[in-house]
Amino acid sequence: VTKVAIQTNLACDLDWVKDCNLDILALWTTFHPTEVSIEKFLVQCQILDLHNVKYSVGIVGLKEHQTQSQLLRQQLDPNIYLWVNAYKRQLDYYTSADIDLFTQIDQLFPINNQVYNTFGKPCRTGHQVITVDGEGTMRRCHFIPDSIGNIYDPNFEESLFPRTCQNQVCRCHIGYVHLEEFNLDKVYGDGILERIPSAGSRAFLKSPTSSPSCTIESIKSKYGSIIRSRFHPYRFITPRRTPPNQATTSSLPDDFPDPTLRGN
Repeated sequence: VTKVAIQTNLACDLDWVKDCNLDILALWTTFHPTEVSIEKFLVQCQILDLHNVKYSVGIVGLKEHQTQSQLLRQQLDPNIYLWVNAYKRQLDYYTSADIDLFTQIDQLFPINNQVYNTFGKPCRTGHQVITVDGEGTMRRCHFIPDSIGNIYDPNFEESLFPRTCQNQVCRCHIGYVHLEEFNLDKVYGDGILERIPSAGSRAFLKSPTSSPSCTIESIKSKYGSIIRSRFHPYRFITPRRTPPNQATTSSLPDDFPDPTLRGN
């Protein structure tokens, strides 16, 4: 195993991280304003910083969480990537002003605020990435329930081979980020499982020349219409047989999913 990424709300005691292999461990953390204070959540983030744990922070992009989202961005270490998960249970939920606000917090937000037609398209899940439950059951993707083996089987690698998506649509970052046609591996580099863009991509996204207003229309023209969705937690691992991602770049690729993110 070359990478284990765990989603957590950081509600647990974090003493265990000091015993982990930090070259492999990474956390995908989520802040829920209705469940914990921002002060308490930030204390947990500081513990991760103290132990040099790699992590990203996220929040669901509800309209009533806009102020909390802005405060979180202001108070987090500026080097920590803060992502916003689009709320998709209600059609046309966001106004253009809402989209602009969340895009200023997370410039990849417009890409997440979509549902993509994916049936039959090549995807790295089940080949370079799998999801594993507590009993070791392997599934190619969090959104495809079929088991493809067990991580404790000495021959589990035989279950890993290229596949196409068998779902009609993909509604969540943890699925569509692995679709080959989107080239998001070039944006996230070796931080793709924990949702941390590569250093070069983060520098670009913070650049004052980058456009803060990424339009839904520009993305819809390539990826299709917005439909309902929901967010699910996950745990992904990258099997050792897969070479570490070598796609970390110093700038966004020419085929980055939305050209408006590249600035003027």
